Amino acid sequence: EYLRHFADGEKAVSLVCTEPCERCSVHVGGKEIPETDITLFSKTPTVYRRDAYGRFEPFEFLPVRQKEGGLENVCFSFTLYPNGSSSSYIVELDDTYYLFDAYLRPTRTFAALEEAQSAYNKSELLPDDKRTYDF
Repeated sequence: EYLRHFADGEKAVSLVCTEPCERCSVHVGGKEIPETDITLFSKTPTVYRRDAYGRFEPFEFLPVRQKEGGLENVCFSFTLYPNGSSSSYIVELDDTYYLFDAYLRPTRTFAALEEAQSAYNKSELLPDDKRTYDF
């Protein structure tokens, strides 16, 4: 909900948390918006995404360039895209697993990674294959 206040329908809006992961700020079109800092995590979470083979693997975010020209390591980033989709991850923090769906559904929590993986529905991320095959 917080990110929707910054969405204009033309540019991606991201919440970017830099290490040590206690500070998160809003970025619109890749540029940080001043005075949008919030605290989302008390420590660095573990983020899981599907790899090319469909397995859930820990994911590392690319660093972001700061105004001073240096790079800052990113521990978490969540993006709303202009087409209505969003980032999709499983986030582990303090023995709880949070499922961030691709289409802005409310974040769900699970006690085990396997439960979150089962709820992570690949068919929601990819359109159904409507082709028919006659072998």
